[in-house]
Amino acid sequence: MTGRKGRALAAALLVGLGATAAPAQEMPAAVGRVAPVDAAGSRVGNAICTGILIAPDLVLTAGHCLPRRDGTAAYGFEAGLDGQSRRARALGRRFPPLPARPDGSFRLANDLALLRLDTPIAPARVAPVSRLAALPPRAATFFGYDRASPDLRPKASTCALTGRWPAVAPSVLAFDCPVVSGNSGGPVLLHDATGWSLVAIMVARGKAPLASLAVVPDAAALTAALTAARTPPPPK
Repeated sequence: MTGRKGRALAAALLVGLGATAAPAQEMPAAVGRVAPVDAAGSRVGNAICTGILIAPDLVLTAGHCLPRRDGTAAYGFEAGLDGQSRRARALGRRFPPLPARPDGSFRLANDLALLRLDTPIAPARVAPVSRLAALPPRAATFFGYDRASPDLRPKASTCALTGRWPAVAPSVLAFDCPVVSGNSGGPVLLHDATGWSLVAIMVARGKAPLASLAVVPDAAALTAALTAARTPPPPK
């Protein structure tokens, strides 16, 4: 995606996305709400995002959802929040950034971030979704919390693929799903007989038919981050 259209779409960052037709699959418990919290762990302000648990102590979300890059700001992650209960809750901070892709003409490709939880969530309680899907899908399922009803479980949205950049090994995908505030960081997923796999993370909105934009995680960078999270710090 290049030129004026790419810059206009990239400028439309959001904290959210919206719904279309609902597939039969239920939202996996690994999907949760991400929000800034204070020293006591209470939510601050009205801004929310969505994220997905990819390891017991790592949540993948949009980079602009965790604006404080120095790791000093605290965020809460509530897995499977549905208006009446939640599967798990933990606090965390931004993990060192994922390696940047070359900017080229579309910087949106680097709008991903990892939230490292202070207390890991047991896989028996919430199973992480760490498998990456093969690309490109013709259609996928999206889940994202809505700022207008932040405590309610998101509905599944069927999203048709309408664009990809670059054409080979794309880092940014466009879908026809409309967008609303609250869903940035929400996962685009595929479901098959073996379970859920991650296609991309929603980060921005544009105009139909490129109604929403999602970043495809780089497999090597994500693997390196997972390894780094498992590696104990060197002795002082």
